[in-house]
Amino acid sequence: MRAQSVWIALVMAGVASVANGQMVFNNPWDSTAIDAGGFSHFSQVLAGEFDLTAGAAVSDASWRGTMFSPDPLNTGDTWNFDVLFYNNNGGIPGSVFATRSVIADVADTNINISGERVYIFDVSFNPVNLAANTTYFFTALNTGSQGTFRWNMGTDTNYSGWFGTGGSWTNLGSRAPLNFSLSIPTPATASLLGLAGLSAIRRRR
Repeated sequence: MRAQSVWIALVMAGVASVANGQMVFNNPWDSTAIDAGGFSHFSQVLAGEFDLTAGAAVSDASWRGTMFSPDPLNTGDTWNFDVLFYNNNGGIPGSVFATRSVIADVADTNINISGERVYIFDVSFNPVNLAANTTYFFTALNTGSQGTFRWNMGTDTNYSGWFGTGGSWTNLGSRAPLNFSLSIPTPATASLLGLAGLSAIRRRR
């Protein structure tokens, strides 16, 4: 029984590692900003530039933003998003090559920007294969009926930010860059879950 409890604990730790993942890109959140950022919804799509130093199958993303409400967690707002990945078209977002519809896990930062509460949004999705040293663009698009998601800014100004309306793109200027991180499952997690599975098989035998 003790051995079984240990394996259950290890498996649960592995599941947690999958959720957090191994970060392969990060544009850190600017907690000192006085502007909460631009809206990202169907009538105005925001997109942030990124690249990876090594190819990866990205399956997790995280970002910070507000829902244009003093306390949106208590208003019945939905936390549905589409995450989109764009090819590069001469330094601006080009064609969309991957779209994932997700429901975000939300955590309160207890910090306000421009009088709006900032939340951390975490999502997992089917992997998106990305090449090394290639410019891409990432979108976190609010698909809830309120259309109030405001995407906070990042700190690494080496990466551009854009907003698109009607198929054309304009530089976000002072509201760029956008904060977000992209991750992959940790290799240790896969090994751990595999070992746990073998242990279960042996017990059944």
